[in-house]
Amino acid sequence: MKNAFIVVSFGTSFKETREKTICALEQDLRDEFPDREFYRAWTSNIIIKKVARTEGLIVDKLEEAVLHMKADGVTDVLVQPTHMTDGFENDRMLKVLKDVKDSFDSIKVGRPMLVSEDDIDYMSESVLAEFPEVKEGKAALVLMGHGTPVKAGEKGYDPKSDPNKVYLDQENSFRKLGYDNVFVGTVEATPTLEDTVEKLKAAFPAPGKVYITPYLIVAGDHANNDMAGDEPDSWKNVIAAEGYEVVPVIKGLGEYPKIRARFVKHAREAEEI
Repeated sequence: MKNAFIVVSFGTSFKETREKTICALEQDLRDEFPDREFYRAWTSNIIIKKVARTEGLIVDKLEEAVLHMKADGVTDVLVQPTHMTDGFENDRMLKVLKDVKDSFDSIKVGRPMLVSEDDIDYMSESVLAEFPEVKEGKAALVLMGHGTPVKAGEKGYDPKSDPNKVYLDQENSFRKLGYDNVFVGTVEATPTLEDTVEKLKAAFPAPGKVYITPYLIVAGDHANNDMAGDEPDSWKNVIAAEGYEVVPVIKGLGEYPKIRARFVKHAREAEEI
C-alpha cells in the first residue's frame, strides 16, 4: 500500500497570510504524518488561476490532485480540510471524494475546525488567550466570519442544521465562559454586521476599545478590505462611527498554533477510525 495525505483549502492570493496559515498548517500536518506522501489542493478556481498568473504558483484543484495520486499509485488517502465549518466548501470537497471513492482502497476524511461543542469551546479559549484586555473586560472583541450559503426555503430545509448556526454557537460559548464582550458576525450570512453592532452597543456601550479580527483561517481579502479597509462600509469604520476606538488585528486563525493543533487532532482521529 502507498499512503498519502492531502490538505484541502479554499486558498488565498495573499502570499504573506498564506505562508503564516495554510503553509504553516500543512507543515504541522507533514510533521504529524511523516510516513505519508504529501499533496495539497485548493477549491477556489479563481484563486488557483490568480496565483498561477501572478506568482507562477501551481496548485491543483482537488479533482487534479486525485488524478495525480492515482497516477502515483496511492491506495490509502487521508484528507484534512482547513475549512472552518461543515458548509458549502466542505460539501463540495466531500462530493468530489465520494465520486472517486472506488479509485482507492481507503479514503478517510478529517473534520473541519468547528463541528462539536468541544471544538467551539476550544476555539473560544484559544482566541481569548490572544486578547488579554478582552479577558479582563477592558475591551470588546468582534470576530468577523465568512458565512456559508444555505438552502433556506427549499423543501426539507431545517434551520437547526443551518451551518451558519455555528456563529451563534460560538458567541454563546463565550457567554458560557463568562464573556459578554465578545461578538461574532459574518460577511455573507447571518449574523450580519448590523446584527453584531446592535449587540455590541447593547452590551458594551461606547466609548471604549473594540478589537476586530478575522474569524477565518487566513487574513486575506475579507480581513484586509471588508474588515479593516478604508471604505465607509468596512467593519472598522461602521463600528468606529458608533463612537468606539477600533483596533483591527489582521491575523488569521491559522496563525494560532493551538488552532492548527486542532486540525492535526482531527486528522489523527480520522486516520484512527
